[in-house]
Amino acid sequence: MSVFRNESYKREHSDEIKAYVVTKCWMKEPDDRSKWSYITATLYGFGIITTLGYNRIAPVTQTGRLFCVFYGICGIPLTMIIIANFGRYLNEITKKFKSRCDKSVASSLRRASLHHRIEENRKSSVSKGNDEPSIERLTL
Repeated sequence: MSVFRNESYKREHSDEIKAYVVTKCWMKEPDDRSKWSYITATLYGFGIITTLGYNRIAPVTQTGRLFCVFYGICGIPLTMIIIANFGRYLNEITKKFKSRCDKSVASSLRRASLHHRIEENRKSSVSKGNDEPSIERLTL
């Protein structure tokens, strides 16, 4: 940088400096994210079929681009079908779980109600002077 601060050097080599600055500005820096490996290819394929599109890497050749188009045309509907079936499966599991919870709660409420009726029957029979509660009064 000290070379660029020297005024006489700037005047003598101004065209060279301009060319250097222009080429430096338009030169594409290598990006490690754009290098293809098995992991990046897998993530790219996943991004295509789930329509996420991370926009980090892309195929450069025409053949690669055409392959991605056909891969997406086949893979996107297939992925949506799989996601829909998985949703139905989760819905069925949730319904079964809710049904079991409802049955358990109803059973607990019936037992609590039965115990409450038995206690009331005992209290009423004791207040009448009977030591034994009568079964006839207990209605379910």
